[in-house]
Amino acid sequence: FSIVAISREGKRSLPTTLTFIYEGTPPPPIETPKKPTIETTEKNTTEKTPVNFPKPVITNPSALDKDGIHQTASSVITIKGTVDPQTKKVSVNGFQLRKFKPGDTTFSYIANAAYGNMKVGENTYLIRTTNDSGQSVETTLKVHYTPVNLDK
Repeated sequence: FSIVAISREGKRSLPTTLTFIYEGTPPPPIETPKKPTIETTEKNTTEKTPVNFPKPVITNPSALDKDGIHQTASSVITIKGTVDPQTKKVSVNGFQLRKFKPGDTTFSYIANAAYGNMKVGENTYLIRTTNDSGQSVETTLKVHYTPVNLDK
């Protein structure tokens, strides 16, 4: 949740984020299927080439409407996700994430209206991952940003 305090004079605080963590019984772990490989022989060596490079999975924001769009009034959101361990780089809308290192399995990206990478209305974030072989796969997240106008 994004929370803003408003004084009696109408002054707004900076937004803060409140995250709730459910501490009930966790769901059973999701088993990741083993990646199929193709065996090729070249000069008496066996090389395994990945056939399946899965798309990145968005884990936050997770609340999407019936059209698959995340609705928010917050001017800042953090997009988080998971990627295959083969991933060598992650980019969001062409911006390569500098904190992501090869072998990482999670990523995060901050969309911030003040930075210009989130605008009022619908925003599309294209998350692209690339492996050592140069294979790229992508996932899209749509975010609809409607700031709260308390001056009315």
